Amino acid sequence: MRFTVTDEFACTPERLWELLEDGEFIKRLEERTEQRRELIEEEIDDGVCHRRIRWVSQRDIPGVMKKALGIDRLEYEHDQRIDRSEGTMHWEVTTPFVPRRVEVTGTTRVEPTDEGCRRMVEGQVQIRLPLMGKKMEQKLAGRLGDAERAAASIVREMLNESAGS
Repeated sequence: MRFTVTDEFACTPERLWELLEDGEFIKRLEERTEQRRELIEEEIDDGVCHRRIRWVSQRDIPGVMKKALGIDRLEYEHDQRIDRSEGTMHWEVTTPFVPRRVEVTGTTRVEPTDEGCRRMVEGQVQIRLPLMGKKMEQKLAGRLGDAERAAASIVREMLNESAGS
């Protein structure tokens, strides 16, 4: 299942990248999405940032999924390759549950516009499980889309706050 989230911001692409890595942004995102973030690894090689982040949901997953997967909460690792000079982040999500049956990948692009910048998130969720795979794809794609929309809302709040000070 494919998903796309596009947002416009009244700032430069450089400022958007800065905000997306700001500690206050991350704190607000954790609160809004009810997920805990843990930076596992970060390395910068020739201007490209490689980062691995673990996200753990603070909400229980629905009963049917809980039973099928044998887990109480969704946990995943988010591998990122950020190249600001190209305005891209390529990412992949890996899960500790049924790892060879879950594939989540995507690209985030940030480009300048006349009014500021545009962020386009395009992702693909594929879960190869009989009977429940498609329903789980919809749920996971929905959660990822919700997290991206929450991130956009937080960025706008922070831009408004900085404009007011």
